[in-house]
Amino acid sequence: MKKKKKPENAALLNVIAPMNLDFGHTSMQIGENRAKGYGIIRYATDNPYGWLSRITNLPNSIVSITYEPLDTSEMISIMDSNISAAKKRIIDAKKVSEETRAEKEIRNSRKLLDEIDDKNESIGSISTVVVPLCSEENFDRTDRKAKSTAKKAGCRMRCITNKQKDIYKQVSPAYIPQDGIRDIVGRVTPLSTLLGGFPFSTSGMNDGEGYYFARDDAGSICTLNPWKREGDRTNSNMAFLGGSGAGKSTKMKDMLTDEYMMGSKIIVIDPEDEYKEQCRIFNGNWLNGAGGLNCRINPLQIQQIPKEETDEYYKDEGNGMGALALYLKHLETFFSLYMPSMDDYLLAYLKMLLVDVYKKHSITFETDISGLGNEDYPIIEEVVALAQERAKEFESEGKSGENYYEKLGLLLYDAAFGADAFLFNGYTSIQADSQYICISTSGLTDASDRIKRTQYFNLLTWAWNEISRNRKERVLLVCDEAYLLVDPEIPQSLIFLRNAMKRARKYEAAIWVITQNVVDFLGETVKTYGSEMLDNPTYKVLMGIDGANLEKITQLYHLTEQEISMLEAKRRAHAIFIAGSRRMHVRFEIPDYKFQYFGTAGGR
Repeated sequence: MKKKKKPENAALLNVIAPMNLDFGHTSMQIGENRAKGYGIIRYATDNPYGWLSRITNLPNSIVSITYEPLDTSEMISIMDSNISAAKKRIIDAKKVSEETRAEKEIRNSRKLLDEIDDKNESIGSISTVVVPLCSEENFDRTDRKAKSTAKKAGCRMRCITNKQKDIYKQVSPAYIPQDGIRDIVGRVTPLSTLLGGFPFSTSGMNDGEGYYFARDDAGSICTLNPWKREGDRTNSNMAFLGGSGAGKSTKMKDMLTDEYMMGSKIIVIDPEDEYKEQCRIFNGNWLNGAGGLNCRINPLQIQQIPKEETDEYYKDEGNGMGALALYLKHLETFFSLYMPSMDDYLLAYLKMLLVDVYKKHSITFETDISGLGNEDYPIIEEVVALAQERAKEFESEGKSGENYYEKLGLLLYDAAFGADAFLFNGYTSIQADSQYICISTSGLTDASDRIKRTQYFNLLTWAWNEISRNRKERVLLVCDEAYLLVDPEIPQSLIFLRNAMKRARKYEAAIWVITQNVVDFLGETVKTYGSEMLDNPTYKVLMGIDGANLEKITQLYHLTEQEISMLEAKRRAHAIFIAGSRRMHVRFEIPDYKFQYFGTAGGR
C-alpha cells in the first residue's frame, strides 16, 4: 500500500528558509547577504596542532568540514600509482619547478605510506568548504580576510565556479554531503592530522600532560602542567587572588594533592591552620612556626639570599661580597622588621655588634660557609650579651652621649630571653625531611604586626634556602595570606619575596601566593615591588572580589567589562585564569573522592 505523503509545514519552512536565494557562477545571494563558495584544494605539508582553528574561526564565514574514511588497501594502491606517476614526471620534466613539485609529492606519499604501514594510521578524504557571508558593502573585506587567512594557514583556496548551489547544500544542515563537491575539493588526509586541526582540540587549555585543572566556559576540559616552560610561560609561579569564601583554599588543596601525586616537594606557610590535616594525611611534617621547638630558625644562620643583578639593595657592584657581607644586608631587613623604631645610628652599632659576634665564631667576610653546621653560628642572646658588655664599658669609661649599646640590649632582650625567644633565639632545629611540610603560624594571630612580619620573613628565608639547595628537585612554596609580609615602612621584605619569585625559574621551583588583600601590595610606598610580585607569576587565578581590591586588579591586569562583571558576581568556583598571554573563564569541578585529602579546616 502506497504511503500517503505528509503535508508540508509551511510555517516551519518560512522560519528556516531564507527570504531569497539566487545562485550565480561564482557567488550567491542568501536573503540580504552576499556569499561566495570556496573549496580548499591544497593543505600545508606540516600541519601544526590546531591548524584548522584559523579557518574555522573566520568571522562572518561558514565553514564545512566533511571527512570520509577510505579503504586502506585501496589507498596503498593509489599511493603506489601516484609515486610511479610522479617519478615519470621527474624524468619528463623540462623545468626545475616541475621536478621539484614531483619530488615533493613523492616524499609526501612515502611519508603517508609509512604512517599507514608502521602506525596503522586511518586514512580518509577531507572536504573543506568556506563560505564568506555578509552584507554587500562589507563583502569585499570579508572575502579578502578569508583568502588571506587560508594562505597564512598554508592552504590554497579556490572559488568553485558553477557549483554555488552545491556549495550551499554542502554547508546547509538540511542536505547530505554533495558528491560533486567531494570530487573537486576532497583530499587524502590521515585521521590524526584532521583531529589535531579541529578547533575543539585547542579550546580551553590542553598541555597534554600534568593534571585536570578546570573546565572552560564552553565546557571543555583544561589540563595543566605548571612546570611546563614554553613561549610566554617562563616560570611556574602562581597568584591566587580573591575575596573570602570564593574557593581559593579549596582549589589550592586540590592542586597540592595533584602536585604531591606528581612527586613535587611542598612547603606551605599556613596562617589559618587550613592545611594541617592534609599535611598529616600525606604523612608530612607539621611544624609550629609560632614557637615550636621543632621549627626554630636561627636568623643569624647565614643562608642563601635571592637577589637580582638590577636590585639596588642587594647589588654587589663588583666588590666580590662574601656570604657574610650579603647576609648582613639581609639582617638589616630582619632587625628593621623586629625593631621598627631603629634609626640609622642604632643600625650602625648593631652591624658592628654582629660582625664581632660572627668573628667570635671564626666567621669573617672571607669565610666559606658551605661546611658549617647549625651550631657553628651565633644566636641572638650572644648579640644581647655583647651589647650589655659594651654598654657597661661605655658607662665605666665615662663617655658622653647616648649609650646605643644599652639601647640595643633593651630592644633585643625580648628576642633573646623574653617571649620572642621561642621564635628567634636558639640554633636552627626545624625538622623538614618529608615531601609535604606545613609550617603553621596561626599561633601568631594575637601577636603584633611586627612579630608576624618578622617571623614570616624568617620562614621565607629558610624556605628559599630549601628551594635553592638542589636545582634538580622540584619544590613548591605556598605563601598563604602573603599580605602579612607587606610593611609600607620596610619594603625590603617585599623585595625579598619578589626576588625569590624571579629567581625560582632558574631552579626547579615555584612560588604560589594567596591573598585577598590586593590593596596592601599596591599601596603608594610598595606598589613598585608589589605590582612586580603579582605580575611576575605566569599563572594568575582571579576569583570573586569587589571594592578597592577589584579596582586594583582591574588596573593591574587590564580586565575587560565582562571580566569585571564576572568577578563582581562572586560565583563560587568560577575564576578568570591567566596563563601567559592567554586568559579564560574557568569553572572548578573537583571530584568527590578528592575531598578526603583536604581535611575539614576551611577550604570546603
